[in-house]
Amino acid sequence: MIRINLLKGQVSKTVNKKFNITKIVVFILLVIIVAGSFTTALWIFKDRLFAKKEVVKKEYVVKEDAIPSTYSKEGIVEDVVKEVSSLHDRISEDGMLNLPYEELNLSEKISYEILFGKKIIELFGRTVPASIGLRTLEFDNFKTIYASGLSSSKELIEQFFVALKKENVKLLPKPLTVIMPNSQDGYKFVVTGEVNFSLNMSDSIIECPVIQDRELNNVLSTFDKKAKANSLMQLKSLTLVSSVKTGEYYRYIYEWSGRGSYKNFAKLVFDISRLGKVFAFKRATVTALSSSAVKIDLQLLITTTR
Repeated sequence: MIRINLLKGQVSKTVNKKFNITKIVVFILLVIIVAGSFTTALWIFKDRLFAKKEVVKKEYVVKEDAIPSTYSKEGIVEDVVKEVSSLHDRISEDGMLNLPYEELNLSEKISYEILFGKKIIELFGRTVPASIGLRTLEFDNFKTIYASGLSSSKELIEQFFVALKKENVKLLPKPLTVIMPNSQDGYKFVVTGEVNFSLNMSDSIIECPVIQDRELNNVLSTFDKKAKANSLMQLKSLTLVSSVKTGEYYRYIYEWSGRGSYKNFAKLVFDISRLGKVFAFKRATVTALSSSAVKIDLQLLITTTR
């Protein structure tokens, strides 16, 4: 009888199977170790591996003969913009200088002063309704205007105030500007405002607004002649009240008083302005004496050089 050992074959198969499982486990462990090492290395060196490359820009050198001779200082763009903006702010497209009197330089102030009286007379000519009666009219220090008067209509006075505002007159608040009942059928008013006129830079007065000091006596005589020609009776002759040296200029203030009609006073102001220089009306107070006569008190500013 032949015996077949079945157990021997089963043992051999079991041993082989255990050996194969061990190899698989070892392989998996190796893979895990290698993957872990790779991940660790990648994390450590990621900044170097993924860093952006710095682009080196090519530097251009300006040739010496191409460098500008002007406006080459640092910040020149800002400086030029400021210059252009400043000029644009000071002078509008039509050649008018739109600045408050206080912000003008001295030569601009002198030109503004000479034109001021004429502009005030024109202002009131445009704004005062015919049926309003003025008791007092005053303008002072090239800035302030003042008027008081009567009217049978409150609406006419309000119309006067609105017209002044349209002329860019800044009306001051109560009690400097106010309308009050005067009687059962009338009203009285006071108005005070601040004015600012544009200065025409193309005006011929801008070119030469002053006279030589040696001409002073002649121009004083000219004023007396103009006042007489306009039928204004002199009550007080030109009297020097102050003189100040400002830079290269000498500034003289004279006082004068007279009597006549408002119409003739206005004509005197226009005649003086046509001289193109010399006199500026620093202050003028016109007070009604009757329906046809007014008293005129003036402060005249004359600017000279030597």
